[in-house]
Amino acid sequence: MFGARDKMTGALIGVCRAIDGNQSMIMEDTDRLIVQGLSALLAIHESGSEVFSQLTEKLHAEKNRIVPDCSVCMNPCGHNDDPDMDGIWNAENEVSALKSALLSCISEAAAHMQAAALPAFPAEDMVILYRALFAIGDYSRCEDLLPLLIDADELKRKYISVC
Repeated sequence: MFGARDKMTGALIGVCRAIDGNQSMIMEDTDRLIVQGLSALLAIHESGSEVFSQLTEKLHAEKNRIVPDCSVCMNPCGHNDDPDMDGIWNAENEVSALKSALLSCISEAAAHMQAAALPAFPAEDMVILYRALFAIGDYSRCEDLLPLLIDADELKRKYISVC
């Protein structure tokens, strides 16, 4: 199940990479899919990896909607690729631990956001989730990750108080 979970986590990061420079392509469905995917990371599903596989497919479809030419590019740059999660989790100990804590924190925040059943998620809250996911895939310095962890924790606390 961890393989499918990691693939879905990579797909979440891939969508955030695709959004980088394409913020106008974000739709409410994009936000809901990100929140749903992050929330799923906390759940232990009876159907096992199937839930993660289905969400991974939806995330890839969303990434293809955001950057439709990327999948057929003759000179792929790799910017929008899903990262290899093994490389992320096996990075320098402090960095890997911060990334793991950040993913856990935004997953908890997303679960509380989903439970709040809002008609739409505030853009400023979604920016925190998008920035955190992007950072998990791309940042390699503790000093870049710590402010994001603080923002994510504040977001989580905000939605805990709503539920």
